[in-house]
Amino acid sequence: RGARVSGGAFDLSAGSLFLGANTVVEPGTLVRGPTLVGAGVTLRHGAYVRGDVVLGANGVFGGELKNVLALDEAELPHTGYCGDSLLGHHAHFGCGAVTANFPLFAASRPVLTLRGTRYDLGRRKFGAVLGDGSQLGCNGVTEPGCLIAPDTHAYPLCRLARGVYGPHELLKNRPTIERAP
Repeated sequence: RGARVSGGAFDLSAGSLFLGANTVVEPGTLVRGPTLVGAGVTLRHGAYVRGDVVLGANGVFGGELKNVLALDEAELPHTGYCGDSLLGHHAHFGCGAVTANFPLFAASRPVLTLRGTRYDLGRRKFGAVLGDGSQLGCNGVTEPGCLIAPDTHAYPLCRLARGVYGPHELLKNRPTIERAP
């Protein structure tokens, strides 16, 4: 009811698609099932929803999503990638932000060390958990197995190693620039 589909492509070969009330699907969007899109969501031009995705109400998405659960008001409004991840209420991705979900070496699996104990996350692929009200700045990257607690904000260009961040932290990247004549 009230959904506005002004373009896009829909692939239902692997599962169904549900669009909530007042959802907007802009031209240039590709959505593959199974996917559930909550009420009031905007799928912007360039959004690529690859399936096994649940998007809560009133979110904005313009990047690539795969195996994602996004709670209400979560946003990946620009180009970026979020795979095998959980996005909390009002979590936000800046332009170009990426959750890496596959370890560098194919034989390894995402592992998290917490308080000196190593935990195998039990999955071949594991992106990130971005807590309620948290933000990953423009062109930020998370390694597989990154847990970002509520109200934690990573500055643009941050590379977050696997681990636990927050809650209520501001993560700043301090790159240095070397100048040569």
